[in-house]
Formats: sequence, structure tokens, C-alpha cells
Amino acid sequence: MYIWDKNVLLHEIKKEGKQEDEITTWVFEGFTPTAKLVNGKSYSIITDHIGRPIQAIDDNGELVWSCDYDIYGRLKKLKGERTFIPSRQVGQIEDAELEGLYYNRFRWYNSETGTYLSQDPIGLAGGNPTIYGYVKDPNTWVDVFGLDCQESSRIAKELSEPEVLRRLKEQYNNKDYEILTQPRIYLKDDNGNVTTKYSKPDFMVIDRKSKTIVNLVDAKNGNGGFTDNQKQLIANGGEFRGSSRSEILGRGSIRNIEKGSLRDERTSFTIEDLN
Repeated sequence: MYIWDKNVLLHEIKKEGKQEDEITTWVFEGFTPTAKLVNGKSYSIITDHIGRPIQAIDDNGELVWSCDYDIYGRLKKLKGERTFIPSRQVGQIEDAELEGLYYNRFRWYNSETGTYLSQDPIGLAGGNPTIYGYVKDPNTWVDVFGLDCQESSRIAKELSEPEVLRRLKEQYNNKDYEILTQPRIYLKDDNGNVTTKYSKPDFMVIDRKSKTIVNLVDAKNGNGGFTDNQKQLIANGGEFRGSSRSEILGRGSIRNIEKGSLRDERTSFTIEDLN
């Protein structure tokens, strides 16, 4: 039995007759697995540049599981029990009884062919001419839901976002402006009502003197697109309610976010730039 925390695996419960249930707890950072806890033991999970698990190390520092991947995400050079770490490509869990098939939240992925078993739910509108294909470049892109190709989060965090922040600091001096990271903006619906849904763009630039928001930016690498929540923010606008991390707009400082305020700032990093 599996218990999920929204879109990531939290617990795996194995029942064997009258024996006490074996409960495995998984720890994730975003969609990247970082640890396994079971039977009083903890295992640290080491991932590659994309976020796929490549090693598991016990609490004594011993390597207990390792693997590599081919271009389709099939396991290579496996050491240890295959199912000890079931996470595969980011957002995917391998079925213990169906080797090579990965559960990708909304679709099943076949690592033998590098394609999904079912069509893209939105057909050709998804920009995928085969409607069964995975991402454009599996070396740098991931698809955590089986619905939309997304740039590798590691490239975004380590390269793209720092570069965009550097550009913003060149444009906006610290004396006159504050750059707030990942502000929470509550989204408006089609009727202009503020909802409980929110988006957290990478950067918000605030004028210290006027206390107005002068720029709202999300870093995008390559062809990375806006998320669904970001698209809703662009289409309908939203509401910023301040932040305890802001020197200018503290918690409770309400600011309206106009339609179309969010813009992207693009970079063009590749996997080689991580080395």
C-alpha cells in the first residue's frame, strides 16, 4: 500500500500475514528523493545532475545500492536489490511487479521504448508531435507529472536562477530596490476573485521609496515554459500579502498583481555547464 503526500510518495506499507507491517518512509526535496527510512535504519540517497537516484548509503557510510541509466532511463550497472530504491527519472516510481514500467503520476512510462503508454491528455496542444513522447532532451529536462516537459530543476537552481539574480542586481541597486526571492502570490480566478491557490515566482523587485512592485521575474532555461499556476497568474493576476522576509513589504502588506505582470528571463545552460 502506498501513501502519498500530494504528488510525492510518503509511505510504503508492506503487509505479510500476521507479521507487523513494514513501513518505509521516503523523504523528498521537491520531486527528488533524498532519504529512505525503514526498520529503524536510514539511508541517504545520492542523485545525479537531473535528480535521478544513483546511490544509497546506510547510516554507517556503506554503499548499499547503486546504478546508472541509459538515455531512456533504464537501469544499468545495478548493484543491490532493484526495488530497494524504486524512484527512477524525476517524478517516476518503478512498479515492483512490472519491471521497466514507471508510474509518472498521470501516465505510465515505458523505459524500454522511452515513451508513454497513453497519449498526452491534451493531444497535439502539448507541443509533442508523437503525443506519446517523453521530454525533448532527457539529459537536461524532466516531466514530473507525465503532462508537461520541464527543465531540470538542478540546472534551474544551480545555474539559471543565480544568473538571473545577477542580472537583476546589475539593473536594480540595493540602495533603492529590494529583490525578494520566491514571493507567494495568491491567484485570481476568471472572475477576479482571489483563491487559495498560489504561485511563487523566482524574484520580485520592490522599490524601497514608493513601496511598489516594479518587476516580477521567473528564471527559465532553454525552452522551459510557465507552470499552470504561473499561466493563471499571467492571465488573471493575483494578490501579494507581504512576507516576513521582506524589509519593505512585511506580512500583511497587500499589493495587487496586475494581469501580465510576470515575465520570464531566459538562460541557455546545458548539462555540460554543471561540470
